[in-house]
Amino acid sequence: MKKRVAFYTFGCKLNGYETEALKGTFHAHDYQIVEYNEVADVYVINTCSVTERADAEARRIIRQASRNNPEALVVVTGCYAQRDPQAIARLTGVNLVLGNAEKGELYRLVDQKLREKAATPEIRVRNLRREGGPGFAFPPIDPSAFSRFTRATIKVQDGCDEFCSFCIIPYTRGRSVSRPLADVVAHARRLVEAGYKEIDLTGVHTGNYGRDLPGKVTLLSLLQELEKIEGLQRIRLNSLEPSTISEELIDFIACSRKVCHHLHIPLQSGDDEILRRMKRNYDAATYADLITRIHQRMPECGIGADIIVGFPGEEERHFASTRQLVERLPLTYLHVFSFSVRQGTPAARYAGHLPPEVITERSALLRKLGQQKKQAFARRFLGRTLPILVESKREKETGLFTGLSENYIRVVVDAPESLINEIVPVRIVRVTKERVEGTLCPAPALTAGG
Repeated sequence: MKKRVAFYTFGCKLNGYETEALKGTFHAHDYQIVEYNEVADVYVINTCSVTERADAEARRIIRQASRNNPEALVVVTGCYAQRDPQAIARLTGVNLVLGNAEKGELYRLVDQKLREKAATPEIRVRNLRREGGPGFAFPPIDPSAFSRFTRATIKVQDGCDEFCSFCIIPYTRGRSVSRPLADVVAHARRLVEAGYKEIDLTGVHTGNYGRDLPGKVTLLSLLQELEKIEGLQRIRLNSLEPSTISEELIDFIACSRKVCHHLHIPLQSGDDEILRRMKRNYDAATYADLITRIHQRMPECGIGADIIVGFPGEEERHFASTRQLVERLPLTYLHVFSFSVRQGTPAARYAGHLPPEVITERSALLRKLGQQKKQAFARRFLGRTLPILVESKREKETGLFTGLSENYIRVVVDAPESLINEIVPVRIVRVTKERVEGTLCPAPALTAGG
């Protein structure tokens, strides 16, 4: 009888990628992949630690594993495990705590733990800043029957050397490291051969891709090579830091037949004083100039931004600067985060921490502004036809399929299952606060003799 393994993933696309790779390893060793709420022999929880809320939710999910099956092996990995392994090991039912550098060994260590049947929790977490990480020894995702995704993700970079004052990631992910260009291209070819139309490139600091590799390898040179792959229709970038977006990169994306006109560029604050305290390497004017140039070059580009609300010392005037900057920039959506203290970061020691109710009020204002911008952007396409990649996920309320446009508009459409993983023309017919609705465009009729 096959052993059963269940996974639960928190956080970023990078964690999602790594979980899929781990699933592939267990699948190759004849494990059955089951849902997390089912009874399994092994539970793997891949954690995030960007906020205290993420930590609390991870603890809840870890405890759930023991309730599902008190005899199961419970493995916790990811950034929370990297940051505070002792706290994880003290949780009831936890058998194995692995850092981010140890993820690539997870199957072997699980197999060893099952053979030993040892009751004492084991911790294997190296200090990534002192000892370094494994580079790209982590296994790539190979296409497999259990994958439910229509867009494939490739991890091209890991780690960060920026040390923003609020961020724990340089400590939990280690130094910036890039995957060799030839490996990325070969991986992309395999995914295209397996039928994927769109590939998302992900990393902690994707814009830094190639800086640690020999030769003149950059994110731009990687995109140039990926564009040559026959059958690959879309390449989507994840978050890029403002300082890594050159004029040459903007020009290439604008002219590319394959790179999506969608960029996510963290702002964090629109006030120069707060940006300096955050140890960001740009000011508000530089950011505004970048967004304006992208918009002028690609007027229909989807442009998103991250913003942190309630950073220590943020007064009403600082928040007003952020709000006014966002209002006037052609951003099309926002990801708004409430400041969360991360022990070990400089910001944790800063004076001027804000009351939770102030942070909640300001966050609500920016989320409302972000929703208005998102809706206004979608309304620009009413009555127009957009190519949509139909995904396997269905809208909960209606059961209809959803899909993404090149410029990051999610559209609900009544489509047959045969169109999953196909890029099809969809006419945008309705935009509300909750959703964008579209209808399939009829296939063009063949002319006589055509």
